[in-house]
Amino acid sequence: MRFCLLLLLLMAQFWAGDAVAAASSIEGLWATQDKDAVVQIYSCDEDEFCGRFYWLKDEDPRSPSRDDNNPDEEKKRRLLCGLKFFGGFEDEGEGDYGSGWLYSPRHGARFSASIRLIDVDKLELRGFFVVPFLGESQIWTRTSNTTACPSFTKQ
Repeated sequence: MRFCLLLLLLMAQFWAGDAVAAASSIEGLWATQDKDAVVQIYSCDEDEFCGRFYWLKDEDPRSPSRDDNNPDEEKKRRLLCGLKFFGGFEDEGEGDYGSGWLYSPRHGARFSASIRLIDVDKLELRGFFVVPFLGESQIWTRTSNTTACPSFTKQ
């Protein structure tokens, strides 16, 4: 009888672990630390995750935000809403995603980046130059019920 009870407890723990792992995906909508944007994180390649702007606080449908600080003149006219601005993140296990890159429209520059899932509803995004300690982190919060900005397209 004790063996059966122990077996049932182990099986329940295994299934609960699978449920937590499934709920701990970084895919979804995330509000940035300063709440001026919502980012959609999605699976973009077989084993990689990417992110694009889904909502922007100051987005005006009559004058949508553009990539004005991009050093490439041809890219300065592209819309920010829907823009894939990070990618290459690979699941390294235990809530860590590495090998990524991040484009900052504020700086018009690209950086190396990593993501760490703090819990189901919080993640840390760290952008850095060369090595992680030469960087900056933001804490993002999972969100829902956010309407995409009017110019949102999957670019």
